[in-house]
Amino acid sequence: MSAAGKEIESGTDIQTGIPVYSLYGKDKKPTAEMFKGIDVLIYDIQDVGVRFYTYISTMFYVLQAAAENNIPVIVLDRPNPIDGVTIEGPVLDEDLKSFVGIAPIPVRYGMTAGELANYFSGEGLLGNNLKPDLTIIKMEGWRREKYYNDYDLPWVSPSPNIPDIQSALVYPGTCLLEGTNISEGRGTKNPFNTIGAPFIKSEELIIELNKNNLSGVELNTVLFTPVAIPGTAEHPKYKNELCHGIFINVIEKEKFKGFEFGIKLLSALVKLYPETIKFNSYFDKLAGDKGLTESLLQGKPVEEIFSEWQKEINNFKSVRNKYLLY
Repeated sequence: MSAAGKEIESGTDIQTGIPVYSLYGKDKKPTAEMFKGIDVLIYDIQDVGVRFYTYISTMFYVLQAAAENNIPVIVLDRPNPIDGVTIEGPVLDEDLKSFVGIAPIPVRYGMTAGELANYFSGEGLLGNNLKPDLTIIKMEGWRREKYYNDYDLPWVSPSPNIPDIQSALVYPGTCLLEGTNISEGRGTKNPFNTIGAPFIKSEELIIELNKNNLSGVELNTVLFTPVAIPGTAEHPKYKNELCHGIFINVIEKEKFKGFEFGIKLLSALVKLYPETIKFNSYFDKLAGDKGLTESLLQGKPVEEIFSEWQKEINNFKSVRNKYLLY
């Protein structure tokens, strides 16, 4: 595993001499050369159930390339760690398609990797009428409404900055801060649960946030200084600068909605620091909605913002139902 955005190079396995091809470097999609000598491709990766977590983008490209090269694909299904029921956020605008938004699905889509693979294929999203020879190996004992920590299983970090279930729960919302000048907590022990900036006043932010009918979460003031952490956060925002912010502690995960919390957080930050907070084009790619930045800057009520996505969420749900395996 490596820090987000850091490219991984291809190489050769020392013990076996088998070539190892990176799909997180110059190539995001397998090439025909990579498929030489391969009879079947197996996808067995734990994701976090969020559109901009790029493991599902890699799966999309794997399915696409395998179909183009007539290579069968087997997906070993794994749990959606933040439940397979809750759906949040806008369906991706096709104009914003990128590696952090590979297909028109909501930010939190409530599906497993296997279900999502069937969705990509069945809905023709791979393009050019491509249909991979796809097999899903289902899980035993998983229930849609359950979270990963409801089972007696150890948490194995899917990537360095998702060290525990707490970070996975808030990630759908606080990852949006990557598209702003607010620290999302990279370079601390609690990325995504710790957020802030030098110009924030922690207590006033908590007061403003608590006006938004928050559920299932406890907020505390925090001081932190992001530092470089090799392999995890080598160039964190506000490196070696003292930041004021909040620590987000999810106390009732069934009541907490991570993406909605992120929008409420951004709304509060814009209201308190309109001259200081900045958004960049990466924010649009993460959000998948070209109008969200303007809505936030104009001070549009969050409930009004959420209602604008409801029709497309309902449409997604009706199609999604065809592909649920559990």
